[in-house]
This record gives sequence, C-alpha cells and structure tokens, in this order.
Amino acid sequence: MRYALCLIAVAALAGAVCAETLEGVGKRVDDIQNGRDTRNQIKTLRVSGKAISKATVAVVANAGAIAPTSEWLALSAAGAVTCTVQVATFKGQKLNIVNTGTPTITIADSGNVNLSAAAVLGKDDNLLLYSYSGTNWVEIGRTDN
Repeated sequence: MRYALCLIAVAALAGAVCAETLEGVGKRVDDIQNGRDTRNQIKTLRVSGKAISKATVAVVANAGAIAPTSEWLALSAAGAVTCTVQVATFKGQKLNIVNTGTPTITIADSGNVNLSAAAVLGKDDNLLLYSYSGTNWVEIGRTDN
C-alpha cells in the first residue's frame, strides 16, 4: 500500500513555485516528515514533481542568441531586434518566451529553431518551444496578446 505526502510550497514573486510528492512505499504518511523517514523504516523514497522557477528576465540585442537558462524567459529589448535561440540542453526541454517590453522581438525561423514562420513578439506576446532531440527546437504554439 502506498501513502503519499504532497508538499506544495508557493513563494512570493521573489521565489519559486514548487510542487513535489514524497512517497514512502508501504509506510504511513505520518512516518514521513520533511522528506525524512522518522522511524528509519522506508526502504524506498520516491520524489516526483517539477520545480517551476521564476522567469529569468533578459535583455536581448539584435542578432543575439537567447540562452535557454529557464523554462520561462521574459525578454525585453532597447529597440526592435531579431535573434535566435541557442540549442536545447536536454530532450523534452520546454521554453516559453514572453516579450515584456514594447519594442518587437523577432525569433528567426532558422538553424536549430523550426517555427511555422518567424515569431514577431510584441508586448506580452509569447512563443512556446519544445526540444524533441535535445538540441533542436520546434514550435508548440504562440499567442498574440
């Protein structure tokens, strides 16, 4: 029998959002406190879930390359720019890019980025990319807000 203890920590804007499940196989929930086996009985402890980090804000330059340092990237630019996206770092990586500024940011449809067409992001527009290969990006969707 499995009992799961679900821990959800929600931090303010300065922090991160994290949802994790700690599961002790065959043990009672009250035997698990803060991820530790208080009675030293759990042989297996599974940790699942995903940490969603706060958006990284980056200023992009014309002909620059966006580094996928976080699943969420908030971008701004001093003027209208066209840029590319660096290669993904692992298979299954997702990248949500949002323009937080007024000048347009154009993501080129070339190289390791496969889009339906170049993505011209105005204020609050976003582009969602996925890496099936661990290097190349494909467009999942975009919004024109």
